[in-house]
Amino acid sequence: MNPAIYLTVILIILPVYVVLTRKTSKKLPPGSLGLPIIGQSLSFLHALQTDTAEKWFQDRIRRYGPVSKLSLFGTPTVFLHGQAANKLVYTCDGNTLANQQPPSIRRICGEKNIT
Repeated sequence: MNPAIYLTVILIILPVYVVLTRKTSKKLPPGSLGLPIIGQSLSFLHALQTDTAEKWFQDRIRRYGPVSKLSLFGTPTVFLHGQAANKLVYTCDGNTLANQQPPSIRRICGEKNIT
């Protein structure tokens, strides 16, 4: 067979093999990202509209703990709760955490709201 065919097959199979066998070294917090794009946005909006947002957060903390991941309005988000989380947020350097809210959260909660 032609060496170009062998090379082409290897170049196609190798990236697929690497992606399938790669172990992620990043430890992600527990929690579900929900449906693509929608995530937990609908249940969060419903909780805001019915004035049960505090219960929504408490249920999330009970289910996943004080640190969890979720998807709000198409943006993967990490939810932090508690004194230790507040200390981490307010005392870490600029390289550890991104000090910004997704644009969708800023529109809903306001520019100057800490969420």
